Order: sequence, then C-alpha cells, then structure tokens
Amino acid sequence: MNENALEQTNFVQNAELRKAIVTVDGLDREYPCYLESGHWNGFACPWFEEGMADCICHDMNSDLTSHIKLDKDEESDDDGCRKLVYTSYDYCGEMTESFESRWFDMDGERKLLVPLGNFSWTWQEEK
Repeated sequence: MNENALEQTNFVQNAELRKAIVTVDGLDREYPCYLESGHWNGFACPWFEEGMADCICHDMNSDLTSHIKLDKDEESDDDGCRKLVYTSYDYCGEMTESFESRWFDMDGERKLLVPLGNFSWTWQEEK
C-alpha cells in the first residue's frame, strides 16, 4: 500500500459522511458523492459508490486530455472490501495511485465507497 492510500484509509474511518455534489477540473459534469468536513489543500475529498466511480473513470477515459484506466482487483479483505486501482498516464510518464474501497454504516445500511482522487485530484463541492 502506498503512503497516500494509507492516509486515505485513516482520513475518514470514523467520520460522518453527508451527501454532496462535486465537480473536478477537466470534466464538465457533476457527480453525487459523500463528503465529510475535512479538505486536502482546500479541495474536497469525496467518497463515491462504485457505480459512480466507474462512471467517472469512463468520463476520464472519454476525455482526450486524460488517460485513466480502471483495474478492479476482485479479491476481498476481511471486511469484504475490494481494491480499485486507477492508473493515470501524464506528461511525466506513468503514475499509479491506489484508492481502496471501504465499508461505511450509513443510516443502518452498509455502503461500499471509493475515495476516488482523494488527496490528489482537484474536487470542488457544488453548493
């Protein structure tokens, strides 16, 4: 696990999440997510349901200026969480980031959420 993934894992373990809408530079679309009150360098740190994470990845892949490939590791840890790996290729070469899904109990319902782009992408909350 890379250092950023460890920070992400510890960032919202016991936090209360709220529904929100976010945008990210380069994509002209709003994405529903869950946020907690903390930020990274002034940017939101959203958690997405897996289907929305797949949608964002598709949108990134469709954008000619962005190249993100989604690989899903189907193995589960003791909590049943799957690991999603996003690999982006930029002008400096290959950069790999790992965003691990986590289970959250939200109003008595368990949700598997993915911290896609936390601590690296410029997510903005829409008010």
